[in-house]
Amino acid sequence: MARKILLVVMAVIVRFALTALGGDFLYRFSAQANEHQLSWLANHLLNPCRAVVIGLFVGSLSRNHAIPTAIVGLAPWAFSLNIYCCRPTAEAISALCELEVLAAIAAALSWRLFHKKGPIMSTSHSLDNNG
Repeated sequence: MARKILLVVMAVIVRFALTALGGDFLYRFSAQANEHQLSWLANHLLNPCRAVVIGLFVGSLSRNHAIPTAIVGLAPWAFSLNIYCCRPTAEAISALCELEVLAAIAAALSWRLFHKKGPIMSTSHSLDNNG
C-alpha cells in the first residue's frame, strides 16, 4: 500500500516537472507563434504527451493495478485544468476523460511490457486463416 501511495506521489511530481518543461517549450515558441497556436500546442500536443508519459512511468514502476494508479496519479492535474473555468463544459470533461484513457492505455501497455512474461500480442490467431 505504501508503494502505491509513493508511486502516486511520484506521478504527481513528474507531472509537475512535465508541466514546467511544457511551459518552457511554449515560452521558447511564444515569440514566433500567436496565442491561438500556443493554446493549440498546449491542448493537443503537450497535454496528451504528459498523460502518456505519466502512464508509461506508472506502468513501468507498478507491480500491480497500474491503470487505477495512473488514473489517480493524473487526476489532480486533470481536475486542475477545470478549476479556471467557472462551469466545465461537456467538451472539457470529454477532453479530461480522453487524457485519463490515454494514461490508462499507456500504463497497461508498459506494465505488460515490463512485468508480464511472454509476447505482448498473441500470434496464434492469424487473420489469414479463415478455416
